[in-house]
Amino acid sequence: MKILKVIEKDILSKKEFVEIFGRVNENELFKLHFYIGLYIRNKYIWNNEKNYQILSKHYNVTHPDDISSCIIRDLYKIINKKD
Repeated sequence: MKILKVIEKDILSKKEFVEIFGRVNENELFKLHFYIGLYIRNKYIWNNEKNYQILSKHYNVTHPDDISSCIIRDLYKIINKKD
């Protein structure tokens, strides 16, 4: 999915974000809600109906907070090379 690749590339280009993903455990991802999650929501979801619709359908959730949480979980797995 194109928008997910765009978000992934953006997050991976930010050294501080990658370092944070390397320091948190998977069960602590909720701690990223007001930092990386807020970044994702502000840049890609809020005020972008097309991205919202695509991501909402993909993750089968409707709230932007839930969408960003799903994206964070996926990014965590990518960065930490988990299945």
